[in-house]
This record gives sequence, C-alpha cells and structure tokens, in this order.
Amino acid sequence: MRSLIGACLIAPFGALAAHAADSALTNALTDSGRPPLELARDGARKPEAVLTFAGLKPGAAIVDFIPGDGYYTRILSKFEGPKGRVYALVPATTQPVPARKAALEDLKKGGDGFLPVDAVLTLGDMTGYANITVTWQPLTIMGAQFALPEQVDAVFSIDGYHTLHGKDSGKLDMKAVTKVIFQSLKPGGVYVVADATAAKGAG
Repeated sequence: MRSLIGACLIAPFGALAAHAADSALTNALTDSGRPPLELARDGARKPEAVLTFAGLKPGAAIVDFIPGDGYYTRILSKFEGPKGRVYALVPATTQPVPARKAALEDLKKGGDGFLPVDAVLTLGDMTGYANITVTWQPLTIMGAQFALPEQVDAVFSIDGYHTLHGKDSGKLDMKAVTKVIFQSLKPGGVYVVADATAAKGAG
C-alpha cells in the first residue's frame, strides 16, 4: 500500500514538472525578442532537443559558458524565467587590451568590431532579460578560475568548448578548469557540453 501511495504522489508531481519545463521551453523558443537570425538557426542547432536532453528546469541557476553571440543565453533566460539566474561566463583572452585593439581594427575594416563579451553585455542590458549576469574573466588565475556568486544547478556550454584549445585562450590547464567547474555545481548538478569536430578536410 505504501509503495502504491508513493507512486500516486510521485507521478502527478513528475507530470507537473515535465509540463512546466515543456511550457517554459515553448515560451523561450517563441520569445518575440529573438531576432530573425537566431530563429533561422534553430533548424540546425535544435535547441528544443538540446535543452530537453540537458534536463534543465525553470527557476534554476545556470551558467552559459562561452556564450558566443548569446544565442543560448537568450533562450536560457526566458526558459529559467524571473526566478532563475543565467550567468553568461565569457573567458577573457590572455591579453584583453590587445584583444580590444584588434576589435577596433576589425571595426575599421567593416567588421562588427565586437569582442565575444560585447554581445551578451548588450543582451543583459535589454528589457526582459534581467536575470542575466555577464562575467568576463580569465580562466588561468591561481591555476584555474571559474568564479560565481553561488553554486549553480548546471553549467551549459554549446559550440564553444573547442575555443578553449585555441591560441587566444593561452595555456589553459584543462584538468584544473574542469575541476573548478565541477566545484561550482550544486550536488547533483550537471555539466552539459555539446561541440562538433570538422569533417576531414573541412578545416
């Protein structure tokens, strides 16, 4: 009898939680603030499948690690809702001042002139995305750095992990970085990484 009662209590709760996540995901993907360029990427990036696989829940504290232009930062902000928190953590280059100068040179040549942190800083200032906090920090301080104001429910990194092995990231101790990332998680938290490798000959 006890196990039957337990099943009766757990099943509706699980169904309600799943419905809340489905509803939050639908709201995030149909957010009117999403620009057409980002909507056009959905077919290839499959954000619905990615977030469903990750098992994220509304109202959680999430890190969008290496957020790029903020494609997932925007989605995560709306998915987590007003009770949730999204930390867009952008790894700083080993030499931020030269990086800024390079961005200015790019602007002069007709490029967008943005550093990776600029896009999410802009997003964090927009109405409707108040739950986003942007942090731009080198990962190499004291051996490894991943500083947050709280332990989080998930660290989420999509299509950016490979950049940690690029020349602009300096000589990262990836074992040390991974260790501090796991230390930033609450017990039971998840670290979600999705990345791609180029086909042979594709560069």
